[in-house]
Amino acid sequence: MQSIWRRPRAVDVSVVAMMVLLGMLLIAPPDVGAEGEAGLSAITASGSEVWAATLTVGNEGGRLGYGSRASRRTVGALSSNAFTWRGTTYTVSNVLYQRSRDHERTWSVVVDVSPPLPDGFECLTLQVGDEWLNLSDGRGNRRQFFWYGVELPWRSGSTVDLSLREFPQALEARAVDGWGNNRDRPELGTRDQRLLRRAGVSFEYAMTDEPPADLPNARVVSNMLSAQSGRVPGSAQVMDMLWAWGQISVF
Repeated sequence: MQSIWRRPRAVDVSVVAMMVLLGMLLIAPPDVGAEGEAGLSAITASGSEVWAATLTVGNEGGRLGYGSRASRRTVGALSSNAFTWRGTTYTVSNVLYQRSRDHERTWSVVVDVSPPLPDGFECLTLQVGDEWLNLSDGRGNRRQFFWYGVELPWRSGSTVDLSLREFPQALEARAVDGWGNNRDRPELGTRDQRLLRRAGVSFEYAMTDEPPADLPNARVVSNMLSAQSGRVPGSAQVMDMLWAWGQISVF
């Protein structure tokens, strides 16, 4: 009797590796619990809600959403246009979306709040329907926040659920393109910007690739600045693999 041999189903190695890596990221070192932010492990992925509203989409010259300052009349409607955060009450005056063929130079979503948000707003994320917009990714001046390249399925007369959520400081979002990492000059570190220079230029080093004889080499300086006598756990209670994997996934 002839036997039929079936080839075992191939295991997707990449999927297995991803699951193992995810498990490593979620498991915190056992000795960092006391130094981490209190209650961090109990925080859900959705964050704590600061503001919730239903937006009725209006249309003003091709811009969709809600606006009370774009023209003399109010466009669209919000079920609630105010929220209180850290003891201060803020008013939302614009939540507008515009479709654009040139996402590189034209904003897609703009949100206006008054008064301007203080330091620490990076922990806030705005949920617009199924889209999540980190305030740290928004261009602007803490009163206006612009996002580029966002596609929303909005149409005039439809309704959209909005939710502003706060995450613990250890989980605050940082802009992927580096915007806002320097609070005084938010453009530093972004594309096509000059690097911040704190010392003079050594033309001798630039021409010879040899540091001056009276100065230590770069490796010595790096070791001095990065020296540590023991483990230095982070407040987020995660391994260095988190930021390393983040760089891989972005680039």
